[in-house]
Amino acid sequence: MGKRQATVNQMVKLYKLGDEQFPTDAYKDQGIYTIQDFCNLVINISNSEGVSPDVVFCQEMLETNYLKFTGVVNIHQYNFGGLGANSSTGDHGNSFKTVHEGILAQVQHLKAYASTKSLNNTCVDPRFSYVKRGSAPFVEDLSGKWAGANYGQRLRQIIDKLELL
Repeated sequence: MGKRQATVNQMVKLYKLGDEQFPTDAYKDQGIYTIQDFCNLVINISNSEGVSPDVVFCQEMLETNYLKFTGVVNIHQYNFGGLGANSSTGDHGNSFKTVHEGILAQVQHLKAYASTKSLNNTCVDPRFSYVKRGSAPFVEDLSGKWAGANYGQRLRQIIDKLELL
């Protein structure tokens, strides 16, 4: 939970560290043409639920391999948080109608773990009710809850990298 610490410019720099090419073709029909557009959307949606945009963006980079979607989730599912996906079983996870809905579902899922506060938007996260509310108030607490024993530490490493840019 919390406000944005990183700037859009820092988010863009993090994304481009790997010389990434933004997948414009996958999102342009929704008015998202650049990584800056994407970052601004992440910030606005995260702020609408009081979730840290820094955490949301870094988690998206972790879950999607910097928007390349090299795991079991494909780019057109708009599932930026890997909700319901399981690489060991090949389960592709949840699909969302739009980029906005996919980001909002991820934000709401993070809020479920981080807080017991009510949602500010209509719930679009199909897995929201499965979460023990408030059980992960810190990023590191996501380990073993979101994915894998070291998940929180892996996410924290990306957040730390973002903060240094």
